[in-house]
Amino acid sequence: MSTETPAFLQTPDWQVAAVNLLQGPVFEHEGERWRRVSHGKADLNGYFRQIGLRVIVDPVEG
Repeated sequence: MSTETPAFLQTPDWQVAAVNLLQGPVFEHEGERWRRVSHGKADLNGYFRQIGLRVIVDPVEG
């Protein structure tokens, strides 16, 4: 029996990152959470733009 999640149930990383950002800021030392945010900037900005917000990823601040 396969333990792989079916494609239709998989959540894109940027959607997981959106939930993380709605819970509060994400910092570089948070590893996987930071990777999802930094790699999903375009999708995240498109999503949050719909509710009048802008995502700022500042690698200097981490």
